[in-house]
Amino acid sequence: MSKTNLFRRRKLSTTALKGEKKLRRLWNRQDTRSLQNLLLLTIHTEQEGLYHLNLIKDHIKSLYREILEGFGEYSFLDLTPFEMALLIWEMPQINIQDLMTEISPYLDSSELFRISWHIETKQDKIHNYLFASKRLTIPEVSASTVSFFYPLETEQRIIDYITTAKSEAPSLVHNILDKNRKLGLNTQEWDNLFTALIRTYKRIFMQLNKSESYYFEQNESLGEYFQYGSRLEQVDKAVELTKKIVDKIKDSGDFQEESFNIKLVQYIKDNYQDPNLALIDIADNFKLSPTYISRIFKEHAGRNFKDLLSLERVRACKDIIQADPTIKLNVLTTKSGFNNSATLIRTFKKYTGISPGKYAEQFK
Repeated sequence: MSKTNLFRRRKLSTTALKGEKKLRRLWNRQDTRSLQNLLLLTIHTEQEGLYHLNLIKDHIKSLYREILEGFGEYSFLDLTPFEMALLIWEMPQINIQDLMTEISPYLDSSELFRISWHIETKQDKIHNYLFASKRLTIPEVSASTVSFFYPLETEQRIIDYITTAKSEAPSLVHNILDKNRKLGLNTQEWDNLFTALIRTYKRIFMQLNKSESYYFEQNESLGEYFQYGSRLEQVDKAVELTKKIVDKIKDSGDFQEESFNIKLVQYIKDNYQDPNLALIDIADNFKLSPTYISRIFKEHAGRNFKDLLSLERVRACKDIIQADPTIKLNVLTTKSGFNNSATLIRTFKKYTGISPGKYAEQFK
């Protein structure tokens, strides 16, 4: 396969366009000197077919983008159906080992797949991975392997938008279904798409603790609701159902983003002493995706989860020190939820400008 065809066929799923341009130059020169890290990810799954593997890869990429976006140049590269690489150029703020530690809970939580990974920082070995072993050869994908478009990432966004009563939810559902309609799916593929969509709605009903009868008259089921009509009519039915669910949530006053943000922040205040507290714990508690929770924090609290948790722990440290300026550092570390004393000192100084010891001197 030629270099041109490789890049034409590969789906560019990252918004780090500078990284993509640099990857093209790297490929043309077969030069790895500008690469800081290569993270090789291998997918282990019982799911069959390239379609399912690509869904898993899209899900993994979305998790990394959530963390890396804005820090510098990076790119994803599909190596084989079961392997992908994350290529990172200069990102001094990002430690690749810490990155894997932060993202592993999200990857490990899936029942559909597991990930093994390898970090490479030596230039000669990076070169071997990309060029000497010719791992850049990507199998041809025939048109028959392409089915309906409904990535895990998109399904989760639909669930998040509907269960949190976002007004954009009906448009999101319409756009994804209309995109599939324009793909020219055959009857079986279209039916499979709606089977997947019905499963999504059932997950939403379970999350809202509502039965199907709550949204349908005369005990109609989801299958019966979508059973008849043209494809355009089925799309309209999905949009109408989505609007009905969102309106019922709004009418009941069960969810408003600003008040929900208060609940999220309170959860941090109630659990900051847990040294293992992670974004996925909050997501699991509220039955929403980590990506959506992260967006709520950024839009309504003005900070990301890590900042909010660190600030809460620093606030606790200050209160504890004021009450007992002679407290031992290891005791302070445990009471404030930090993993170790070094992290406490570094974080405290980052947000206050002084060390815990200097802060304590003010109250002796």
